[in-house]
Amino acid sequence: MWHQFSIKDWTEVVWDYFWPIIDEVTKRIANGEYEEAEKLLE
Repeated sequence: MWHQFSIKDWTEVVWDYFWPIIDEVTKRIANGEYEEAEKLLE
């Protein structure tokens, strides 16, 4: 089943999943909340 997905499909799935997390971490780091950012990445 997995081989039916193209790289583009996988990229979109991964991007949709991780982008909100990356976005949140970036905002927290920008605000100097390093500890909070690290918790999100664990």
